[in-house]
Amino acid sequence: MPNRTFQTNPFEPAPLEPLNDRWLRLIGIPATVLLSNLLFLDLYEYSRWAYLKTSLLGIAYTTLLWLVLRWWLLYTRSNYPDVGQTGRRVVVTFAGYVVFCTASPVALWLLVIVLARVGVSVSGLHLLQVVASLASLGTIGLGYELLYY
Repeated sequence: MPNRTFQTNPFEPAPLEPLNDRWLRLIGIPATVLLSNLLFLDLYEYSRWAYLKTSLLGIAYTTLLWLVLRWWLLYTRSNYPDVGQTGRRVVVTFAGYVVFCTASPVALWLLVIVLARVGVSVSGLHLLQVVASLASLGTIGLGYELLYY
């Protein structure tokens, strides 16, 4: 039985490291969103309920977008697994990030318009949350990408 700690063929590309973002998803996203919402505390008129509601919306939005971007990263890794394809993989990964991070606020804006038409009140504060969530996601994602590329 071959020893699995050493690569048997030095010309065969090493497999990519598996994603290890569990703690970033469980602790990093909520902590970053909660802390970034403190910057807008005066806009909440120091209301704990408004802060909590907006923070929960931000955590849900950021986590959903994180999972989409995580799926995209895994998809590009499976399509470009070789070391020689690293440049192309990085470009395709970030191009997808730009598309998804641009489309998500547009989709949220359309949701706000639909909700307004059916009579659900959505304040501008929630739209500021989108900016804070994208900034949080960008910060976490940038750090994550720098660690693995």
